[in-house]
Amino acid sequence: MDMTEEALGSMYRDNSYLMDTHTAVAYKVYEDYKKETGDDRPTLIASTASPFKFSGSVSKAIEMAPEENEFINLKNLALKTGLEIPEGLKDLDRKEILHNECIQKDGMVDAIIKSLQ
Repeated sequence: MDMTEEALGSMYRDNSYLMDTHTAVAYKVYEDYKKETGDDRPTLIASTASPFKFSGSVSKAIEMAPEENEFINLKNLALKTGLEIPEGLKDLDRKEILHNECIQKDGMVDAIIKSLQ
C-alpha cells in the first residue's frame, strides 16, 4: 500500500471520514510536517474533490477489492460507506457521450479557435 492509500485508509478507519486521493496527499504531508516540527496548531485542509472520482484507488485504500469497472466501484463504495454518489457521477455509464474527439498537440490552437466561433 502506498503512502496516499495508507493516509486515506487510516483516516477512514480512525475517523469514518472518506477523503479523495488529493486530500490524502495533503493530509500525509501535514502529518509528516507535524512529526518533523512538533507544530500541533489546528490546521484546515480544504478537500476539493470527491472520493468517488477516484473510486478504484479509494476502494483499495479502505480495504475493498476494486473492480476493473469504475462504475461498479462507485456503487460498491456507496454501499460500503453509506455515502451518496455525487449527482455528476451517478449513472454516468448511462449518459450520452458528448465529447469523443482527440486533438493532437499541434491542432490545439485551431481547435480552440473553432470552439470559440
